[in-house]
Amino acid sequence: MAVEYDYYWIARTLMENGANGQITNADGHKAENGIEGQKKGLNATAAFTSAQTKKEIDSALDLILKQLEDNPESAADIDKVRRLGKTESKGKGVYEKRRNG
Repeated sequence: MAVEYDYYWIARTLMENGANGQITNADGHKAENGIEGQKKGLNATAAFTSAQTKKEIDSALDLILKQLEDNPESAADIDKVRRLGKTESKGKGVYEKRRNG
C-alpha cells in the first residue's frame, strides 16, 4: 500500500528493514509494484511530494537530479512537482542551487 499511494518514506523504511517487495497479492501483483501493479517501485517525485523534513527534501532533490541525469525524458514526471507548488515554498532555492552547481 505504501508504494501504491506514494508514501515514499514509509515504503523506503519498510524495504530498508527487510520488507519483501517480491511478495504478490491475490491479483498477482508484487508489493514493489503497488496494489494494482502499475508502479515502478519507489520514485523521486513521490519522495519529494511526501517529504516532511529538510533532510527528506534534500534527499528527494538528490533523487530527482539523479533521475534527470539518468533519464532526461523523466522531466515530464518531475514537472508534477512544480505544479504542486512545493518547489516555490520549500525546495526551489535548494533545487536551483543543486541544479546550477
